[in-house]
Amino acid sequence: MTTPTITLTHAQIMGNPNTKPHQRHKNEYRSECPECGSSKQLLYWPEVGNYWCRGCNLSGFVDGATNLDPTRLAEIERERERRNRADRDRAATALERMKRLGPARATWYHDNLPDDKRAWLRDHYGMTDNEINRRGIGYRTPGTRMNWTAEAQAVGSFTFPVWQDGECIYIQHRLDRDVGGKSRPEISNLPNRFITSITSTAKVPSCPSVKRYWSRATSKQ
Repeated sequence: MTTPTITLTHAQIMGNPNTKPHQRHKNEYRSECPECGSSKQLLYWPEVGNYWCRGCNLSGFVDGATNLDPTRLAEIERERERRNRADRDRAATALERMKRLGPARATWYHDNLPDDKRAWLRDHYGMTDNEINRRGIGYRTPGTRMNWTAEAQAVGSFTFPVWQDGECIYIQHRLDRDVGGKSRPEISNLPNRFITSITSTAKVPSCPSVKRYWSRATSKQ
């Protein structure tokens, strides 16, 4: 475990209105991480007082607990490693898929960027047409089939590709209106930590921080 920058308490975790029991895993709760703000990424096992955030890797034991059942603690560590392996496998598979589909998909979105949406980018964020073209920013028309909820699919979205060595490795969608959040990934089965590493490096817009993405993201050229 990494040394946590903050120490949580049982009351702090269980008193959070976002803390919910896991639907499949017994004696496990999901909550919001106070360190990185990730929703449902903080896992907590009140049986032994152990917590771990899948987003920022914050981990430790509530109230400084030390007299834990070694057998149960070993089980938790094995389960965490199993999930880490599953995350890495899903990330590798999704990344390969993104490399195959990304460039053509990003180009298709860009070619379908309507004039009124391009004007909105210029007026709202001060982007020039040259910048929009260089980054390959595009638009997904409402109703385009995605692995999202039906409500989210019915909403149009701006697309912000991330390019690395000429390859599109990620596309972030920004919905025109809030449907349980405005941001959506192109491929939905990427682990949260993979998305975090990509977006923090390339500064993909976590709405409304489009300007930050614009100033630092890698262009396709």
